[in-house]
Amino acid sequence: MAYSDSKNPFCIDDKDDFAFSQPIGKGYQSSGSKNPFMDEDQDEFENRPLSRYEQLQQKKERSMNNQLDSTQRALSSIYESEQMGVATAEVNIYQLRESLNTVTRL
Repeated sequence: MAYSDSKNPFCIDDKDDFAFSQPIGKGYQSSGSKNPFMDEDQDEFENRPLSRYEQLQQKKERSMNNQLDSTQRALSSIYESEQMGVATAEVNIYQLRESLNTVTRL
């Protein structure tokens, strides 16, 4: 498993986050194609260079989203482990009860 620079196994630093969002198909042309669902004003706004502040804001938001995703995965893993522990304990208690019942019958 390849870890990011932070060595945190829950932190996923995918550099190809947008690889799956690229259009695929016959009508796609990579040069000069525009999104038909965007307004002209929005398209011009999106193409302007970002200021250093905006770049840092986007980086902060990506980092926060990655941390939130990581926390959710960790909590999910903890919850799943808890459920497995409860199920294991129930099986062990049932087996112990059966053993005690066998011993008391003798």
